[in-house]
Amino acid sequence: MKRSFIREILESIDSDTISFAGGLPDEKLFPLEGLRKASEKVFENPQNLQYSISNGIPSLREKIAGFYNKEGFETKASNILITTGSQQGLFIIAKYFQDKQIIVEEPSYLGAVNVFRMNGLKMQSVPLAYDGIEDQQFEDGYSNTKLAYLIPDFQNPKGSLYSSEKRREVAKSVLKHGGYLIEDAPYSELYIRRCQASAA
Repeated sequence: MKRSFIREILESIDSDTISFAGGLPDEKLFPLEGLRKASEKVFENPQNLQYSISNGIPSLREKIAGFYNKEGFETKASNILITTGSQQGLFIIAKYFQDKQIIVEEPSYLGAVNVFRMNGLKMQSVPLAYDGIEDQQFEDGYSNTKLAYLIPDFQNPKGSLYSSEKRREVAKSVLKHGGYLIEDAPYSELYIRRCQASAA
């Protein structure tokens, strides 16, 4: 098995390197004081260090389900599985759809591409415009695959955002053909709207 590109990227980073390849956050932005207080609270109860059920702590799954319900997706805690990170989540999904065809953006997230390739998924690339995926090519490809992996917010590696119109077109295709859409949106809640102050 080939070594992971992501592992190689992270192994080549040291204190003298500013890397734009691995998506590493600025350590000055880590909320150390808040994390310290949260850790102290956790350690007040030794039960918090005990083994739990494998699909995740029920109260956390309830909170995540609540988030999706607010977004308009009817979700129960029983629909939620806590993973050790996005790569494990992608691997579980890819294993389920093993050897099937899947639409991916061109370019797409390297970690997902590696996982799909490892599980024999046949990737069909559709190019990205400045405002999202090329919708007619997506529609044509999705009608056959009924499976797609998209990154609509701060796309990795391009950094683009899907417009409202492109999101509607993708949703129409998914509803029309009754397939699956894997939405990778880790940064969707981090959007900061730029405000322009008007001159008095």
